[in-house]
Amino acid sequence: ISNYELEPLNIEENKEKNEKKEKIEDDDEAIMSESLFQYCLDKDMENIIYYILNQGYDPFKAIYASLSCRKYNFCIILLERFDAILSQKFKAKNSRGQTLIHILCNRRNDENNKFLIEKIYSILTKRINININQFDNYKHTPLYYAVLNNNFTLIDLLTDDMDKNKYYLFLEKDKKNNNNFSPLMLLYHKINSSSGNELGIILFA
Repeated sequence: ISNYELEPLNIEENKEKNEKKEKIEDDDEAIMSESLFQYCLDKDMENIIYYILNQGYDPFKAIYASLSCRKYNFCIILLERFDAILSQKFKAKNSRGQTLIHILCNRRNDENNKFLIEKIYSILTKRINININQFDNYKHTPLYYAVLNNNFTLIDLLTDDMDKNKYYLFLEKDKKNNNNFSPLMLLYHKINSSSGNELGIILFA
């Protein structure tokens, strides 16, 4: 009888161990896939990248990685390939609460790729309809990152898509982040630097 009573417990213990083992294996596989995808992206190994995507690699992660390492051409290819069927998924946020527009804005100004950046921004905002005023976990909006990085192209695009009254939007109290800074306050600190003058011209023209 004692053996019969213990057997279900052993089954449950084995089941729990197997589930933990499977989870670890799944996590390891996910990390390996991300590392392989990132390596191929860095090396412009397009054939292998497409193979990884065809094997079910998450398109959101693929676009996130492409934006993060400024592979703008490839990012556009992915967006145009998947946006019709995965537009809702592309509105997702990463572990920091950031949308794809946050990631796009959190890069230094790149005049050489201005056309590509404008096209990506247009797809994200007009076709996928990502809200440009969303906060991340640090209470930063995409505009805050654009100002922080002197990203003149995206500052111009973001402010044009906001209310026509740019000044009011910059002064809104609820636009402050966790450090009690708004984009306007950040600009004020930058205005005394060499890059700040150009930012001021763009924002207050």
